[in-house]
Amino acid sequence: MGDWFQTVGDVEATKEEAPRLAAAGLSWLVAAGIVAAEPHESCVLGKGPGYPPGPRYADAVTEPDERLALLWTNGMRISTCRTVFDFGQDEIRRAGCPACGAVVRFMDEERGCGDPLRHDAAAWQPFDAAIRQWFEGGDGVLACPECAAPVGLNDWRWEPVWGFGHLAFQFWNWPPFRPEFVTEFARRLGHRVVCVPGKL
Repeated sequence: MGDWFQTVGDVEATKEEAPRLAAAGLSWLVAAGIVAAEPHESCVLGKGPGYPPGPRYADAVTEPDERLALLWTNGMRISTCRTVFDFGQDEIRRAGCPACGAVVRFMDEERGCGDPLRHDAAAWQPFDAAIRQWFEGGDGVLACPECAAPVGLNDWRWEPVWGFGHLAFQFWNWPPFRPEFVTEFARRLGHRVVCVPGKL
């Protein structure tokens, strides 16, 4: 079955702001009882400790699951490095330009029943180059192939949702979040966030 996760990613925090905002976000989550105050090494996947569900974690999710407390991997991990907020196993299908509305398709969805999705390498290559440039410290701006407008990576309308930033709160195996929780998270951070579900 595998593990799944939800990432609340801040797409506006700078590298310098990320540690301070990570501490502020954690402080709010602990005070609200969403996560426990004491970290544990073994409740998340990836590097660093995680924070298990708190006594009021149900306030953050649509439908609480009593099995969450029994799972080995059930915590929240914070990352403050340059990261793509993606969804693990699935593949990005398309991106829409916010300036002209053009849609760039990365997968051939005109296929017969049971046929695998076919990747369009030519369409993906400029986006891949922009992501690589962003990872190396660049601005990650890409010109729309239709209208030539310069569009930042976080301004494209990705499907499924993607994000790029320096601050991520990743929750392992939690039920889906309530929209109000994500909205409040963004308000607390003072920035736009994306909520990206994924699976390993």
